[in-house]
Amino acid sequence: MAKVDKVVKRDLKNLIFIIESLDSYRVGKVKSIKPIESAFYELSFDIPLKWKSIRRILEIILRFPLKNGRMFKWYRRLSMSKYLVYAGVPILFVSAVLVYLPGYGILPWLILLVGLVIVYTSTLMNIIGVRKIYRFYEEHIDELRSKTTKLKNAIQILINAMRKLISEYNMDPTKYALRLYNADYDGIEILAEPGRYRRKYLCLVKPLEEEIEEEV
Repeated sequence: MAKVDKVVKRDLKNLIFIIESLDSYRVGKVKSIKPIESAFYELSFDIPLKWKSIRRILEIILRFPLKNGRMFKWYRRLSMSKYLVYAGVPILFVSAVLVYLPGYGILPWLILLVGLVIVYTSTLMNIIGVRKIYRFYEEHIDELRSKTTKLKNAIQILINAMRKLISEYNMDPTKYALRLYNADYDGIEILAEPGRYRRKYLCLVKPLEEEIEEEV
């Protein structure tokens, strides 16, 4: 049995993060690209993928809603909500300090009310905006099929790399489960499907030995 060191465990952790992140992009559940890029470059072994090509696809998917005027306005509102939070939190802090100081009367409570309204408004705006953007992706994801197909192929390569590591070091696949929106990949076993309380498939990668046994 090959010795499992910290590097191998880190590689598996990064592979899981990259796979789940790219899979989420396939259904329009976008996130920041930078952490995905960092995880990719932290892999200690060579993989037959070019990050620049993957990043280009992610950027196209990420910017896709901006072509729609209505969605562009929601992106601006989301940006505004971020700055409202930046303004609201200091106001809440100041009001909390003034409450304990004498001579200010109801002023701290008025400031507190203003801060709460700002934070509540920005939070509500953010929730509504994110839901509208996700719904837009759901309605138009077919227009990105050529890009999402390339992501699927990249994910398959990453899953194969993960299977190879687990087999080479005789590791327990149950410790490295995948939570995926899509389950159309080779070499995975579905443990649980999406349901009322689960949005994703719970999957395990199959060690390479299992595939050989099935073929025999």
